[in-house]
Amino acid sequence: MYSFDTVSASAPSGLGQAVTVFPDEDWRIVSRVAPEQLRPPLSVSFFSMVAGMLTLLAGLCWLWARAVVRRERALAELQSSEKKAQAILNAPQDAAFLLLDLDGRILAANTVTQDRFKDIFDGDLVGKSFRDIGSKDLVANRVKLLKFCVQTGESLRFDDERDGLILDNTFYPV
Repeated sequence: MYSFDTVSASAPSGLGQAVTVFPDEDWRIVSRVAPEQLRPPLSVSFFSMVAGMLTLLAGLCWLWARAVVRRERALAELQSSEKKAQAILNAPQDAAFLLLDLDGRILAANTVTQDRFKDIFDGDLVGKSFRDIGSKDLVANRVKLLKFCVQTGESLRFDDERDGLILDNTFYPV
């Protein structure tokens, strides 16, 4: 083990200590270990240990880099998929919802839907409930039809009325 104390040049050194004075600065290092003892061992076991540690470090770096590349690829694929889904959702010129569950929470809505319901909901529709759109009877009927659609696994088309408008609705189980 090597330890050192840094002292000023005018301080006395103890017995059995090697003193090194640095001429550019007014400091010297007093070493309790002889300089020849500080040389690294030049044995096969030492070099084998160093090579093993460097190999382990290289392997860990490779695993980390591979994980980063996989994550970046997955993120790029996810972003591409989200863009495609949003393009498909915005393709119809009519309102379109994508529902999360039977509670009617909205996962996504196209721009037509956002514009149509901006008076009812402040801001984004995502996370809101479609139960807040229309009368209780209208919502109850839609929930009943949605549950039927999910249970049968088939799409369902129906008409209903909201605020004097006849609405042509289609539920697609996804």
